[in-house]
Amino acid sequence: MVESLGRHEFYVGAAIMCTKGAEARKLYIVEDGLVAMQSDVGNGASASVRVLSSSEAFGWSALVPPYLVTATAVALTDTHLLAIQREALLRLMRAEPSLGLAILQNLSAVMSLRLRRLEKELLELARR
Repeated sequence: MVESLGRHEFYVGAAIMCTKGAEARKLYIVEDGLVAMQSDVGNGASASVRVLSSSEAFGWSALVPPYLVTATAVALTDTHLLAIQREALLRLMRAEPSLGLAILQNLSAVMSLRLRRLEKELLELARR
């Protein structure tokens, strides 16, 4: 059902799909390829904080105000994505509350995982 809302997009290796700080308008699902989620580390440099592959999603910020991209997404290889516009997905979630709940539970799991990773990294930094 969600797939029918999406549009297939293709990016060559090194292409940028979304940039940190921009308005988040789409949720992306990786169909094929590798996508690096990159964050600024200062002095104009960036580092990959996570690499996504088939069936993984990014762009969750499209569902969470203030709707701003939190990391730059870069294709590491030629990459096929399913891109779902925010408004279309929100309409579906309102029309199908059980699906909306499942999507929000998935989003909550992603956020929880990110917080646990951040806490672990902060503890490791504090120990040094």
